[in-house]
Amino acid sequence: MSTAAARPVRSILLVGDNRTANNWGGRGASIALIDLLSRKFEIVGMLPGANYFLHAGGGYINVRAPLLFEAARSRRERWPPFDWYVRFEECLGATSFVAEDPSETADNIVRYRGRYAPLEEVHALISKADALVINGEGDCVLTSPPRRIMLYMLGLAELATRMGKPVAFVNMILAEDPGSDLQALARLRESTQAVFRKCRGVLLRDPGSLDYVGRHMPDVRAELIPDSLFEFLRTYERWGYNLPANGNFILPHPEERECWGALDFSRDYICIGGGATAGAQPADAEDAYVDLVRTIQDLGVSVYLTENDGTDGFLRRVATRTSTGLVPVGTPVLVAGSVLANARVFISGRYHPIIMATLGGTPCIFLESMGRKTASLQRLLEYDVTEPVFSALPSKEDCARIATLARDYLKAGQECRLRLSAVAQRRCAETERLPIRVSELLA
Repeated sequence: MSTAAARPVRSILLVGDNRTANNWGGRGASIALIDLLSRKFEIVGMLPGANYFLHAGGGYINVRAPLLFEAARSRRERWPPFDWYVRFEECLGATSFVAEDPSETADNIVRYRGRYAPLEEVHALISKADALVINGEGDCVLTSPPRRIMLYMLGLAELATRMGKPVAFVNMILAEDPGSDLQALARLRESTQAVFRKCRGVLLRDPGSLDYVGRHMPDVRAELIPDSLFEFLRTYERWGYNLPANGNFILPHPEERECWGALDFSRDYICIGGGATAGAQPADAEDAYVDLVRTIQDLGVSVYLTENDGTDGFLRRVATRTSTGLVPVGTPVLVAGSVLANARVFISGRYHPIIMATLGGTPCIFLESMGRKTASLQRLLEYDVTEPVFSALPSKEDCARIATLARDYLKAGQECRLRLSAVAQRRCAETERLPIRVSELLA
């Protein structure tokens, strides 16, 4: 073992700092993870998960005009001259430093760090830290083509192990997109497994991910520790359940006229959130959610929409069409979570917001999400396995069944909330082991 690897691990570089993300879960989970890791380590640097953009050029190297190239590359399907220009640059050597082969990504960082300041910064931060901790979150879903953010993380892990630094992945999902090309998935699975074998440990956040590793990567050292966001329970226990009755007090800057006066937390309410699958199909999602909101409104309880991610923007149009209040994506994350924790029922296709709701004992109705995230979370939260995970774009029949389940939860009242609160306590206790376990793995 190298001298660097043999030293006691006191400082870490954290990759996957998503506190600036336009996403409640990314912000909250990163805040919680930083708090947990700070109990054992000095965090000498933090890099966002999408740190591969090189400020211009979209993470491409050997580009003549980076700003023009990135503008053209993002619009190449809209206008043929843009595509011609991108092809011209590629013929002259323009290529992404993030490659499908993690070894090539590591090579590119070393080779080009003298020319690109962001690559030099990455290399210097890895050199400075005793170890590398990568916050995988929901980014490690194997797809074709592969997600660049996942390839970037694998490349950094490869580079760190070359430099004699121990590496651990934490807080992560591992799953496959069933609609992807099978041969491409096999290649990505092989390269992912090769990197994981070199790591000290892979801490997975859900049972479905652990099952996946057991089936496809049995020689990888993996175990289950629930998502860092469960650590927020300790904050909510003391302060998180006291929302102002007037919802105007929680609105972020700029206080939008459409949201002003539309939220009343003095009475019972149900929250409905979006999802990644719905956000990718905003036109279809809008119509489906209008039907869902109107069906739930018939229960006689106030309904509020929660914009948990920037791609949930379609919910603003749903709010207008259904005269429904909306909690904006820019709402401070602790307050946003408190809205969900105090709801009577939460309907959503997003992983972290469902955890936020559970911290207050709010029963949830699960909508589908990519990589079976919500189905696996349903298991983690100890729901009855016979309860369905509904379509990300609920049909009218789905809406009726969701309303029936919501009515059952409303009737169950405090008994249901106490059961889910007890589950949240168990998951939080398990999550609080994370810094100790990471320390043991990196030692």
